[in-house]
Amino acid sequence: MTTVADIVRLMKTAGIVRGRADALIPSQPLDQQGVDSLDRMSLLAEIEDHFQVELPHEVARSLKTLDDIVDHLNIRH
Repeated sequence: MTTVADIVRLMKTAGIVRGRADALIPSQPLDQQGVDSLDRMSLLAEIEDHFQVELPHEVARSLKTLDDIVDHLNIRH
């Protein structure tokens, strides 16, 4: 089962939102927490690589929070 901590760890390893990953609130939209579109795209690419999943554009757009990402990954696995 994937957790928010797993996603935060992945973000840290990939250098996404440097120094702020631990401060992200899982239920709040990432864009409201200062995660820009480049970081968001990097995160989604890292998730695809790490978890060996494909996130079609319409699915990727719907993943607005860390909780959304975790829920989606846990449903898929």
